[in-house]
Amino acid sequence: MKKDLKQLGLIDPLQAPTDAWMIKRIINPFFQEEERTYIWKSHVIFNSGEGFYSQLELPLPAIAWLVDLIENKFWKLPSEGGLPKDVFHFTGEVAGEKIKVSRGTSLAGDDIGGFVIINLSRGGYILEGSFQKHDITDHVLVEMKFMDFLRDLAARIARGEYK
Repeated sequence: MKKDLKQLGLIDPLQAPTDAWMIKRIINPFFQEEERTYIWKSHVIFNSGEGFYSQLELPLPAIAWLVDLIENKFWKLPSEGGLPKDVFHFTGEVAGEKIKVSRGTSLAGDDIGGFVIINLSRGGYILEGSFQKHDITDHVLVEMKFMDFLRDLAARIARGEYK
């Protein structure tokens, strides 16, 4: 873990900082808990659970990287430029932060696939010694159109709407 990265701080959804913009709120259909997405201090924050079950902080440029990675590496066949068929994770560096994305097959129960996103440069708030992470199921990405939201967010970041 990078020691020079300052933790942004755990967001309490009942008392979010006044300079944190909540830009998306969904109810996770598998856990019946609220998941929120914020823009705060030049980062996108994924925060879920009333008991702070997880919080992931990503630098703004990581959203475009994440969208590209999912669409062009995980969701494409190797013959189309996707990852080799036996590779289920990818680690890269974005804006000085090391981020890992893994494909999972049982994220919210048996046979419920999706992605685990881990910021290997930031320590977790919940479990000491852990990294920040957030799970996103295929259902949330596709059926609940969270991938469309991420694409739009990446475009808005690219246009300079969020800094």
